[in-house]
Amino acid sequence: MSDTQTPAEQGQEPAATGQVETLPDWAREAISRANGEAARYRTEKNDAVTAAKEAVNQEWATKVSDSQARSAALEADLGDAWVYAAKLEAAVNAGVPTDKVLAFAKFLKGSDEASIKESAESAKALFGIGTQLATDPTQGSGGVPPVGLNSDALLSAVTAIVNGK
Repeated sequence: MSDTQTPAEQGQEPAATGQVETLPDWAREAISRANGEAARYRTEKNDAVTAAKEAVNQEWATKVSDSQARSAALEADLGDAWVYAAKLEAAVNAGVPTDKVLAFAKFLKGSDEASIKESAESAKALFGIGTQLATDPTQGSGGVPPVGLNSDALLSAVTAIVNGK
């Protein structure tokens, strides 16, 4: 390497070996056409890049809005399912017989746990759902009404059994 630096090494542009004005007309026209064509290609490329970016942005904006709509619908469905489950739980906790839980849950109002529980208690009081189990007074009698202890029907039944009729 030499101790002297060339203009390119110093950060300067090297001097042009010839001037454009000194070129023949056909060369200047060719350079002008080439420069114009290059400029046209640059603008076409920039327009194509801009159009592609806009198309991609539009496509993703559509996908994002669709995803947000689906997410909102799923959140609404989840909220409805939670309210329904809370109503069923309130009906079971209120002591509603199992065959009436679904019908009872339809009458309950509210969208949070406290209001649903309050609605269940008031509906339970309104419908008179008790905790005492129902008994069948005819159980064991074969569907025949019960007989009094000092009635003629009891005397006839005992006589028939004793006499073997």
